[in-house]
Amino acid sequence: MQACGNDYIYIDCFDKRVENPSRLAKKLSQRRFSIGGDGLVLICPSKRANAKMIMYNADGSLGKTCGNALRSIAKYLYLSGRIDSPRGVIQTSSGDRRFYLDIKGGKVVSVAVQMGKASFENVFDCQKSSAVNAPFCVLGKKLYLTCLSVGNPHAVCFVKDLSKTDVGALGAAINGSPYFSGGVNVEFVEVLSKRKMRVRVYERGSGITYACGSGACAVAAAAAKLKIVAFNEPIALLFDGGTLTVTVKSDYFLTLSGDAQIVFRGEIDA
Repeated sequence: MQACGNDYIYIDCFDKRVENPSRLAKKLSQRRFSIGGDGLVLICPSKRANAKMIMYNADGSLGKTCGNALRSIAKYLYLSGRIDSPRGVIQTSSGDRRFYLDIKGGKVVSVAVQMGKASFENVFDCQKSSAVNAPFCVLGKKLYLTCLSVGNPHAVCFVKDLSKTDVGALGAAINGSPYFSGGVNVEFVEVLSKRKMRVRVYERGSGITYACGSGACAVAAAAAKLKIVAFNEPIALLFDGGTLTVTVKSDYFLTLSGDAQIVFRGEIDA
């Protein structure tokens, strides 16, 4: 399935078990040599929710959350008959996430997920205080990063011209910085208006991707923190793969919405 080009391989684990999913994620995520994708997502049974999401990045590392994967799972649960309600809950390692399906004519046209609250504290490993618009030297350049967690860590950098920003090199350098011992997702943002921003993302464990749901939430929360956008207003985030919409409440509670598509179904000998 893909959501704004953020494509993952999904396995329904309600009736099967996957051995060594980390190894499998690395094998299957290789583009041109296998199915190809940004990682592997297991859709597992849960005692307290409609399903449990376990996700692995393309390099086999375990991820904590993914807004686009959550929306894709929500749509799959409905289309597969696992649920018959437009509302439900998905369990993640970052907490339970509620979702809402917009269904028209029997088709799911959009999925909204409550992503929890953004936190601006203790994201830097060597720093206990928050880092909001903090100066950061990267590859000889002075950047200003706003660091936060939306269930996983993010570093948001607002730039004047995204087309002149080397997302790959700068993203890799920030992700590999000793400030983030576990790596960090990096978003580079160009503000187009008070309700629209252009975003490119470098995801830890996957590199440059077409979109990132948690990254969209991080960007919107950072923009609200810096008073670039207003609270309680839907913000359009334009990624390489499409547009995601995020609403930030005054307590930094986040709601992510957008479409998700099944690309194909199949079997593979792994």
